[in-house]
Amino acid sequence: MPSTRSVPAQDASGRAPHVLAIGDHACLPHYTLDLRTTPPDVFEDLGSVDWSGMTWATAGRPYQVDRWAAGKREWEAEHARPLPVAEGWRQFNASFHQLFLTAPDEATSRARAEALSALARFDGAGAREAITELVQLTVWNRVHRVEDAVWDPRGKRALFGGLDLVRPRILFLGAADGYEAMQLAAMYPGAEVVLVDYDDFCRTDRFGKFPEAYPFLGVDPSSGHQRLWYREEMDISFEVADIRDLRYGREFDSGKLCTRMTVALRVLRVSLGRRGIEA
Repeated sequence: MPSTRSVPAQDASGRAPHVLAIGDHACLPHYTLDLRTTPPDVFEDLGSVDWSGMTWATAGRPYQVDRWAAGKREWEAEHARPLPVAEGWRQFNASFHQLFLTAPDEATSRARAEALSALARFDGAGAREAITELVQLTVWNRVHRVEDAVWDPRGKRALFGGLDLVRPRILFLGAADGYEAMQLAAMYPGAEVVLVDYDDFCRTDRFGKFPEAYPFLGVDPSSGHQRLWYREEMDISFEVADIRDLRYGREFDSGKLCTRMTVALRVLRVSLGRRGIEA
């Protein structure tokens, strides 16, 4: 029997509770619920590639973003020195988290009204600022709510499935909100999870304020059937530390797995945080 649970549709949304069931797919004000059991069809067979003959001329140079964020410029002007990596990372975390707190439909309506109002007043700067926000909201809405590409639950379930893990101990380095570790914990019940990040904001806000009503599709250990899991049902601790200072041994089963899953995104975030780039 599919597991169901009565939960709020969205934190602080004012909507009445509804019942979630395996197979549900719904776009809520801040995020998307995707409890479908089929993996996403996102792979395309392009055949073999002769990497030995690959050159920059055929591949094309990577696009370089070199616009500095206002926060970086202001910090460096105030302190008369380059923005430290750790501080840049903290600023990026706080800025990125604001996107998750945004209800795109509501924010888009507000920004559109502000743009029209500015145009009516012949306020070019105000109109430009509102239109820029509209573009950013449109991109975020598509990436996070329409395509669900940030959390990507079906993609991560497809990646993590079929592992020989029983009550694993999971060490997630550079955890941020800990999403991948929570998905693993739902799929392999009884897991003990240790999240590590050197920014305390990740403990208090990114993970600490992750939506409690968000469901993770996993396994019921008593029956072997699928069921829904929630953050508060998982054994999770959060350590604020530089990963180079950790003193753990070989007691974890899947520390590298979580990190490998998101290494490209983490490298991008570190690069953006280091350079203070305005993405």
